Amino acid sequence: MLCCECKKNQASKTYERMKSVDKKTVKTTEYYCLDCYHRLFITVDSGGAGRTVCPSCGMTVAAFKQKKLVGCAKCYFYLSEAVLPVVLKMQGAAEAHCGKEEIADEREKLVKRAHEVQILYDKKKGKEDAAAKLYQKEIAALRADIAAMKKGELS
Repeated sequence: MLCCECKKNQASKTYERMKSVDKKTVKTTEYYCLDCYHRLFITVDSGGAGRTVCPSCGMTVAAFKQKKLVGCAKCYFYLSEAVLPVVLKMQGAAEAHCGKEEIADEREKLVKRAHEVQILYDKKKGKEDAAAKLYQKEIAALRADIAAMKKGELS
C-alpha cells in the first residue's frame, strides 16, 4: 500500500484516529511511509524524546503550551490532543460554538435590501442606456442614408 501523503513510497506506519461523520464516530486508519510519518508526526530533539509537530507551520505541543496560541488552522487537527482540551475549557464543553449571529433590526435589514435593489436597478438602467445609445446611433445612420438617397447620392 502506498503512503497517503506522498503517494510514492511503500507505507510502513499507520495512524488511527476517531473521526466524526454525520453525527457518528468512525475509526479511520491512514497509512504513511516512514519519512512522511516522521515529518508529519514526530521530530527528534536533543533529548531524544518524540513530540508532536504541526507539519504546516512547525508549531510544537511544548510551544503551544507555553504561548497558548496555535500557529495556523491546521494546528487544531495535528495538535488536537493538546489544543482541544484548552479550547473546550475556554468555551465550555456543554455548548458548541456556532459562530456569531448577525444582530440587525428590521429597519437595518430594509435599508440594506433597498441599497441592494438600487444597485441592481442602476446596473439594469446602465445596460438599457447603452442599448438605447446603440439604437440611436443606428437610427441616425439610417436617417443619414435616407437623406442621401433622397438627394440621389446613394443608389
